[in-house]
Amino acid sequence: MCKGTLAKFADIPARTLEARTSFVTSSFLSTILWPSWERASVHKRARKIFLLIHLLTNAYTILKHSIFERGAAAVGLDFLSHIFWDKYLEFEEKKEAHDRIVKILERIIRIPMHQYARFFERYQQLSATRPVKELLNPETYEEYEKEIRAQVTQPEQPMAENEEEPSAPAPISEKSDEQVETEIRARIHQISVDVYMRTQDETNKRWIFEAEIKRPYFHVKPMDEPQLSNWRRYLDFEEEANDEDRVQVLYERCLVACALHEEFWHRYGKWLQSKNRKLDALGVFARATSVFIPANRPAIRLAYALLQEERGQKEEARKVYKDLLEAVPGHVETIVKYAHFERRQNSGAVPEIFTSNIESPLLDERAKAFLTVQYAKYLWHASNEFSVEKARDIYQQASNKYLDSKYFWLNYLNFELAQYDAAAEQRIIAVFDLIRGTATIPADTLRDINLRYADFLAERGTSVALLNDIESEVGAPSNAMAFQLATPSVSKKRGAEETYNPPTKQARFDSPAAQHAGVAVSPQTASQPYYANQPAQQYQQYPAAAGVAQPYAYQYPQYGAVTAAAPAVGAAGAWDYSQQSAAATGYQ
Repeated sequence: MCKGTLAKFADIPARTLEARTSFVTSSFLSTILWPSWERASVHKRARKIFLLIHLLTNAYTILKHSIFERGAAAVGLDFLSHIFWDKYLEFEEKKEAHDRIVKILERIIRIPMHQYARFFERYQQLSATRPVKELLNPETYEEYEKEIRAQVTQPEQPMAENEEEPSAPAPISEKSDEQVETEIRARIHQISVDVYMRTQDETNKRWIFEAEIKRPYFHVKPMDEPQLSNWRRYLDFEEEANDEDRVQVLYERCLVACALHEEFWHRYGKWLQSKNRKLDALGVFARATSVFIPANRPAIRLAYALLQEERGQKEEARKVYKDLLEAVPGHVETIVKYAHFERRQNSGAVPEIFTSNIESPLLDERAKAFLTVQYAKYLWHASNEFSVEKARDIYQQASNKYLDSKYFWLNYLNFELAQYDAAAEQRIIAVFDLIRGTATIPADTLRDINLRYADFLAERGTSVALLNDIESEVGAPSNAMAFQLATPSVSKKRGAEETYNPPTKQARFDSPAAQHAGVAVSPQTASQPYYANQPAQQYQQYPAAAGVAQPYAYQYPQYGAVTAAAPAVGAAGAWDYSQQSAAATGYQ
């Protein structure tokens, strides 16, 4: 009803309380309605006060319904949500809203939760006392009724002793309303039993994980590894079940207990992105970075900046990178990702980012060698006529600085091998000679390079004399031996006893498969036990030219690395952050 009609209706003497309630309830916040009531006679003021109380009570009821529904959306799927549902049902019982109670119970019995059987028993008891039409929506009731009435019955007639065939068939009888209602109730019961069995099965599947949760609340103490492992497996299970609402509820519940563990925030954000919920993922990253995860844990902030850039929030992403470099100066992965962020913006700031950090005293020589290679690759792929020469200048200028950097020399060699101009052969030979003459790299790496040199001379070289010399030096392995060299040795004990050690796995030339564990601990916070170990994550490789990529592993250093300290490296080549020492880890 429009406000003008309501105002005129308010001036008419109300015949009954229900009449006034019907239209006042429809617009109890109207600014026109209440002044109109003030023009009523004085003897009606008591009635108005009563109506006001009645309206406020109704408004309070509506508000509480809204609050409970918001609660159901937030925690209704939680395994321990029986406490919430008990309160919701208690509220409806006070209002004697039995129809609403039935509807709520129909929702509850489908949720795998603690005490699911108690709610099912209550639903069975209540549904048996309610009208059938109250248990089904009108469309379903009509469908069931038509199906049942279509199943007409024809009573059997007994045959007389002296008759071979029965008499004329008895008239078909239709089912009575009571029979129809009984059969509909039987259907409802069977459906509810099927629902109960499914809920029981799903509850039992989750009980395995729930039984292992010892601390469902937030605490500053570090959570032990079995608990973290249980949360990971629980999340894996729900993600495989592919119920998006249940997965989200479990993530939110997990982050209460594991709020100080970066991996779960990162995982939650990535899961939301996989569901194309980028805005929700931004909110998760914002919560993590603003409250729970300190700035010396870069992984979540790098993911946050990348998503902000995708959403068009370029300045916000740039601020994240700059703030991170202020909090964790010298963090190599942040430097590289920030440089490529600026490259995508065509800002012209990339050379300054690389050169300033290469000259920074905060980085050790191996980190500088890595950044030098990244800078050369950036110049190489700049897509202009001088890009190759600029990249070559970077390699040549740095060739006397990083004599022991296997990563630098392999990428320098890879760069020249990717060139096919007229002078390429002489430059490649010069790089090989430079490596063999000045580089102080491990013997097995040098052996690999010599083999590559032999391959180059055989495939692209023009000097047979050089080919003969290098084959004599490396032993000119046959095809069978070459296959054996490419295959890892089965025995770990024979290596030192053999006269010729097979080389290690083929070195990667293209780019660093830099491992980052999602954390970088500053010297000031290295002793803090608030955060558990984070799983290693592969750092995105930067592609080299096609056809020349070779496998090569590179590890990022931790913030504040000391070159004399060796990192604890796991089987997959990832940093082991559980082994912090007084001297922070460096490069291998």
